[in-house]
Amino acid sequence: SIKTWKQAILRGDERVRVIFGTKGGRARDTRVVDKEKVLSAINEAILCAEKNNGKLIDMPSLQQALDRYINIMRRVGGLKYENSNHSLRYAYAQDAEKYYISKGFTQKEASALTSIDLGHGDGRGDYIKRVYSQKELGEE
Repeated sequence: SIKTWKQAILRGDERVRVIFGTKGGRARDTRVVDKEKVLSAINEAILCAEKNNGKLIDMPSLQQALDRYINIMRRVGGLKYENSNHSLRYAYAQDAEKYYISKGFTQKEASALTSIDLGHGDGRGDYIKRVYSQKELGEE
């Protein structure tokens, strides 16, 4: 939950455990790249949830909430086609790779670690580099 993520970050944890809404229902530990920005977003999310029966989007199921989110982002946020809701994963992947490189990891290691953070496993580092990093590198 969002409050659990906040507690983890305030404790100094470098990762948060994502349990709900993951592909295949597999929990994953994801690196927090920019703690201040993440805490700010979490605090906003907590305020939003307090106004919506404890949910970010007050819908009966997670799938309905996701569908609602996607529809709003398409209509209001302009996230269509190459700017889809998946672009948030692209942005995270690019930030994570930069973070790992700044910590002294090679590009290959940074891609593998980012792959793990995204739930793909370490064997998909080349895939992460090709797909998630291409927008920043201008390889479209």
